[in-house]
Amino acid sequence: MRKLVLVLTALAMLGLVAAGIGCLEETGTAPTPAPTATLVATPAMTPAATATPTAAPVVTSAPTPTPAAAPSPTPAPSPTSTPAPTPDATPMATPTPLPSPTATPSPTLPPEEEESRPRPTPSPTPTPITGIDDMGRPFEFSSPPQRIVSHVPSITETLFALGLDERIVGVSDHCNYPEEANSKPKVGGYFDPSIEAIVGLEPDLVLTDGYVADIAQLDNFGIPWVMLQPMNLDWVLRDIELLGKITGTDQTATAITGDMRNRIDAVADTVGNATRPRVFYVFDAMDPTKPWTAGPGSFVNDLMLLAGGENIAAQAQGAWVQFSVEELVNSDPEVILVDSMMGTAVISPEAIKQLPGWQDTTAAREDRIYTIDGDLVNRTGPRIVQGLEAIAEAIHPELFNVQTGGGWR
Repeated sequence: MRKLVLVLTALAMLGLVAAGIGCLEETGTAPTPAPTATLVATPAMTPAATATPTAAPVVTSAPTPTPAAAPSPTPAPSPTSTPAPTPDATPMATPTPLPSPTATPSPTLPPEEEESRPRPTPSPTPTPITGIDDMGRPFEFSSPPQRIVSHVPSITETLFALGLDERIVGVSDHCNYPEEANSKPKVGGYFDPSIEAIVGLEPDLVLTDGYVADIAQLDNFGIPWVMLQPMNLDWVLRDIELLGKITGTDQTATAITGDMRNRIDAVADTVGNATRPRVFYVFDAMDPTKPWTAGPGSFVNDLMLLAGGENIAAQAQGAWVQFSVEELVNSDPEVILVDSMMGTAVISPEAIKQLPGWQDTTAAREDRIYTIDGDLVNRTGPRIVQGLEAIAEAIHPELFNVQTGGGWR
């Protein structure tokens, strides 16, 4: 019976231990182990028999296994939340300045290639056209004039020579060269142009030669005018170049004057070593006893000297003078040149040979009386060189291989 009690007690204790282990597994906390119970028989429990008693076995409870502590799970780190911005007053944003454009540097080239590399041509800055005319008046144009009126035949010829046909809007009644000049609107005579007709053409430039004072009335209408009045052959060349500057045809003007200089030099070289015959130039012989001729300061006087002649009126008192028959006979010209107007000589060579006094001159006796186109020597334009050549050929036909005879020109 005692054994049975002991056995049951032990089993109960083992059940308790097992239960504790289960609780430990469930809670993850190791229970405090119960003290090991040792059963000792008490005297009360010893039988009264006399037989040697057998010691009751000491039941030692089985050691309670210490369960391995279950590893505590490492808690996953909580995600750190970004704190919300404090709703303080937000300052106004300062505008960021845009960067200045930076020029892209050109690629560096070797020096020899850099020199040959084409450069962009900068746009030219308009330059005002300024100068002083032959009257000493300054002028200024912001650009070359496009509507031009000329009442002077020599200036009209120069304009056409410069290729300005389309810009010429008016000419005088006497402007007849080149042929195209005849179809241009007319503004009156050479000495009496119509100011009203000129103003009506709305020109931005009027060209004159200073012989008409009324041209100054154009100032009242705000119309600019320029006066060109050359006094010698070199001055003629200069005025052609000045007109080229005003009209923006500088290169053409330079080409024209360059050709004129070459032809002038050619005549001077040809007659340079020749003898100088005595020459008389007739402008007007309506009164044959007092013909008008060219004196010092005239273009004809200059042309005769350049052509290798000696003007018998070179010592006269003016550019245009009257010569008496007595002076004519005493000077005995070897060559007589007769001016023609509109293609007609002021007096024919045949008539001169019949005039008293005139018929006794060497020129009349040797039949050396020639007509010269007056437009070539009286108009101070590009054709004046042709007048020089015509005079040189009349004075020195032997040097220019010209066959001459009475009325050759």
